[in-house]
Amino acid sequence: PAATAAEAKKHFTRGKELYEEGDFPGALKELERSYALVPNFKLLFNMGQIHAQTQDYAAALKSFRKFLVDGGDEVPETRRADVLK
Repeated sequence: PAATAAEAKKHFTRGKELYEEGDFPGALKELERSYALVPNFKLLFNMGQIHAQTQDYAAALKSFRKFLVDGGDEVPETRRADVLK
């Protein structure tokens, strides 16, 4: 539904704002809320980045793996290569 998509976008936007402010835990929570409403594989990359920046490497690996699996052929080769590094 449109209301769910709008709510997910609101959380995504807030997550980006918090990330830019350096509030990584807050940004992660907002992205997780967005993903729970509308599970878009692209969010998994962002969540993986935040996990890596906060040194939660196990969670980063989990997010990046799910990003590659769920994204499949939609993941651009350059992004796939970055994730595999």
